[in-house]
Amino acid sequence: MPPHVTILYPFVDTSAVDLWVEGQLRAIAGRTRPFRVRFTETGRFERVLYLAPRPAEQFVRLTQVLWARFPNHPPYGGNLPVVPHLTISVGPDQTLDLAASAIRPFLPVSARIDRLALFRQVNAESPRWEPLLTVQFR
Repeated sequence: MPPHVTILYPFVDTSAVDLWVEGQLRAIAGRTRPFRVRFTETGRFERVLYLAPRPAEQFVRLTQVLWARFPNHPPYGGNLPVVPHLTISVGPDQTLDLAASAIRPFLPVSARIDRLALFRQVNAESPRWEPLLTVQFR
């Protein structure tokens, strides 16, 4: 999986992605302007190290818009708060501590966010994901 900030997961099963779903994603992207963010600091979840985007509000807004369009797919199954993040490492605390120490000297990192991408897992046993659809912001 390339670096990304998750907008809505879990999403529509990729076997159910049809022209209507694609059209909805294209419509949302068509109403969204590209924006710039800076990844200024690291953050942690259990066994996850991430970069925190600033400002985060545009990612939260996109999550809300997609969830409103796909109400049967609440973010993180409705079990976790929406915290925009770019995952950089998964593992035990010691590994995450080392990764955080290694990356901090390179922060902040700036990025232009200009598209939505829908990924699918290659298969249930594989950690690999591949792009299914990418739509540009207007």
